[in-house]
Amino acid sequence: EQLKRALAHFATVTVTSRVEGAEVSIDGGPARKLPLDKPLRLLEGKHDLVARAEGHLDAKKGLDLAGGNQMDANAMLGDTMHKLQQPY
Repeated sequence: EQLKRALAHFATVTVTSRVEGAEVSIDGGPARKLPLDKPLRLLEGKHDLVARAEGHLDAKKGLDLAGGNQMDANAMLGDTMHKLQQPY
């Protein structure tokens, strides 16, 4: 019962990217290589995700998570990561 109440304050976030070699950082923490082995479990509330990959602009997304919810962050990160243009 206590575990169930505690888990109700966490959200599950699946983060994926179509960009090979991408990494994701949550709330300024250490970068984690994508794809992740399993979804992230984050405390309800606001969080910042930053995806990075060599040769691409960073993709940044703020999340406002409700406890007990599940979210897929695939489209948000993949669609905002644009290849840097090389100078002529």
